[in-house]
Amino acid sequence: MSEETNQIIHLQLIPVFALRHLLIEMVSKDEEQDEFKDEGKKTETVEKKEAAMQAHIQEVLGIKSTGTAKTVEYLTRDQLVKLVNAHPDIKDDQILALFEEYRYGANPSFFIYLFEQWRLNLPEELEAFGELIEGELAFFNEIKNSVTPPPRLSQVKLYDLTTLGPQNEVIEVTYSILKRLEYIDAAENTVSTYQTLYGFFWLNPARGYWIIYERLREAGTLLRHATENVTGIRLRPLVISKELKNNLPFLERKNLRYSRLHNPDPERDNFLWQSIRDDKPYARQYQELEDSYPEVRNASYQEFVDGKATSVSIRCDQGKLTLSGKFTATQFRTWALQHLEEIIEAHYKLQDMPLPRIKTDHLLEALEISRLGKTKQREYLLEIVAKMLALKMTPYH
Repeated sequence: MSEETNQIIHLQLIPVFALRHLLIEMVSKDEEQDEFKDEGKKTETVEKKEAAMQAHIQEVLGIKSTGTAKTVEYLTRDQLVKLVNAHPDIKDDQILALFEEYRYGANPSFFIYLFEQWRLNLPEELEAFGELIEGELAFFNEIKNSVTPPPRLSQVKLYDLTTLGPQNEVIEVTYSILKRLEYIDAAENTVSTYQTLYGFFWLNPARGYWIIYERLREAGTLLRHATENVTGIRLRPLVISKELKNNLPFLERKNLRYSRLHNPDPERDNFLWQSIRDDKPYARQYQELEDSYPEVRNASYQEFVDGKATSVSIRCDQGKLTLSGKFTATQFRTWALQHLEEIIEAHYKLQDMPLPRIKTDHLLEALEISRLGKTKQREYLLEIVAKMLALKMTPYH
């Protein structure tokens, strides 16, 4: 792949608003950044840059511009990519920096998994860990390359390895995948091509967690199994119970906007599912309603990231958190590292508390009586399973 093609691919993955901002900044930013520079000279410099950008727009797109900021607001992605790619003063490292910040796309989410630290067998060198993971992926990629028709997912590859955190305690492995896209061409033929997507996973040996930002579920499963095979650990999803959710400082009661409650007990006296959407649910007896259900399946809270209002959604039974909107990689890393530590800390504190007991002796005895019909046995089994599920979803007491 040529450098020109690679750069265009990078530009295609940068959000439109970031491309527009880059072009406007090329006009408004004073490279000298000299506070003592004559105001008249500053104005003259900006005017020259504005005139040069308008001429650039005319040359590349054939559009007469009366102002850069106004013009770029209605340009399409393809037009913006052409402008940026052809601009002589926009350097390759600027494009690469924007690509690195925005390559993960919108609505970033991650799944949290836990493992027993004493089982971890991790190579001392970071590069050796990456090579072992790549070895696990090689067999999958080889199989996918040989199948017909082309697979939906192909070429899962490691993109980069680094460390994060105050003490470099988190290992970050960035990966890329090819996802097949299908469309109908002008002749009404089905055509397919591949789109490159990027994700990452983190491994914290000291705290015993592994998280993954999945772009496709199949890729997440593959990378999870690869990590297990290489390190000897077994990853289990973190179940965010009601107790854990309510002990997380960043999930403030006043910011709850949506909750979906679940009660699998066949002898329940409330609904199987109950959804609540309100700006002030706790002012309307939400706490009493939540207490009457063993499980919160989903929840959504208002959240602020770098002063930007957004929301964080939780899929409690999967240990999944999602931020709504577009964020830079730096913003997402900072937010995720901080709140992951809060989640893990709260989990370990609650884990030390004794588990409740459920009494099922009378149910088990009933199952041993052969005279009971299948319908009655099924009722007893469902009751046992419901109690076990309730215990699993509320492991902290």
